[in-house]
Amino acid sequence: MDPVLAPFMLLFLGTLSLDLGLFNNNDDTPEDAVPAADPAGASDTAPITDAATPPSGVADPDEFDATLYTEVVNGTDGANDLSAEGRSALAWFLVDGDDSLDGSLGNDYVEGGAGDDSMNLRDGRDLAYGGAGDDSIDAGIGFDTVFGGDGTDTLIGNGGNDV
Repeated sequence: MDPVLAPFMLLFLGTLSLDLGLFNNNDDTPEDAVPAADPAGASDTAPITDAATPPSGVADPDEFDATLYTEVVNGTDGANDLSAEGRSALAWFLVDGDDSLDGSLGNDYVEGGAGDDSMNLRDGRDLAYGGAGDDSIDAGIGFDTVFGGDGTDTLIGNGGNDV
C-alpha cells in the first residue's frame, strides 16, 4: 500500500466503524434513553390502563417489555384518533378499526391491529407492527424497527438507522 494513502485509509475505516457503531459500548443517546414518566397526565382520546400489560394478541410478545414504557394505551374496536400529547415512551395497542396515531418523542411500541392505520412515530427508538390492513407507517427520526404486516403497506424510514 502506498504510504501516502495509508493514513487516509485508516481514517476512512475508523470513521466507517464509528458510524456502524462497532466501538460504541456506552449507547446512551437520547434515542435510546428511557424517558422518565411524564407528569402531564393522560389523554382522554383513549382509555389508558394502569397495568403495564398489553391485551392478548401482541404481535411478538418477546419484543414487548413493559418496563421500557411509561404508559400502555389501548384503543377501541372502532376508529381511533390518538396522540401522545406531551407524554413519551408509550406502548400503543390500537386493536381493530382505521386508526390514526401521532406518537411520542420517546421510544414507542405500536401494535396496529386490523384496519387501515396511519402512524406517525416521531423521534425515539420505535418498534411498530402494522397488522392486517393497508397501513401507512412513518417511522420518524431515530433507530426504528417497523413491520407492515398483511396488506399493502407504506413504510417510511426518515432519519436514523431504520429496519
